[in-house]
Amino acid sequence: MKDLSDIPFIMGDKSWYLLSVFYARESWHELVTQINQFYRERKDKFSHCLLAFSEDKGERIDISLASLPGQENRKAEIEQFFLSFVEKLPSTRKAVFPYGNAVWDNYPNNTLLWWRFRTMDLSDLYVSFHQATFQFARSLIENDTSPDTLFSVCIYLIVKGLTCIEPKKQKTVLSRALHDTSIDFKNLSHVDSVKTLINERIDFREISSTLESYRNENESEFSPELKAWLTDVKILMDHYSYSQFCSFICTMFGLKGLRQLAILELINTWYNNIANE
Repeated sequence: MKDLSDIPFIMGDKSWYLLSVFYARESWHELVTQINQFYRERKDKFSHCLLAFSEDKGERIDISLASLPGQENRKAEIEQFFLSFVEKLPSTRKAVFPYGNAVWDNYPNNTLLWWRFRTMDLSDLYVSFHQATFQFARSLIENDTSPDTLFSVCIYLIVKGLTCIEPKKQKTVLSRALHDTSIDFKNLSHVDSVKTLINERIDFREISSTLESYRNENESEFSPELKAWLTDVKILMDHYSYSQFCSFICTMFGLKGLRQLAILELINTWYNNIANE
């Protein structure tokens, strides 16, 4: 863990402030609104703002704010704004697992902590992609940050990202993405468990129809926001693999680990089925 006195840390030509706000999922949309307000009102101080959802050690939103080196330290200003927010509008979880804090060592709700996460990447290319993705996804999510909605949004983004790759290469890159994700779970038999869950609990005909509609969406009907995002995806994929793209998306929306594995297993199974028809 980094020494808290080192806030911010310098990476390239930017100073980064990494703050986690532990706030109930049911009220994440309110926190996102506050984060965007903070950033909009201080664009003369901060050049970038990245958001990511997470349930690690408690429901939270991770905030990465960048300013130019040489400016005064903004830690107190950031902390004061969000501490005031959680004090004035504390969130309340609708469902609380009675032994969750003891078992999982979760941090208390409505608290702020520095340096509780690592960013995926802080290159200018990734930062631009992250901001564009979150902005586009907000139009899909609206005010619904439920697990089902974020799962569906990630599937949509990952399928649309696949369409940015040459058709003859899609099966290979999708298979590689599934392999790269599943490699950490093979000794725990989680891959087989996910496959069983998909086979027994999911209406595959329905989800196949949905995935097919994502893939075959008429380009003439694309929104300007989708067109702009797909351009950003193509630029990203000139420098990163499809596996990394999938990992970026799932991390951004708090769906790493088994949920990322489930998403890629679903998409891979669907793709192989249509390829064999």
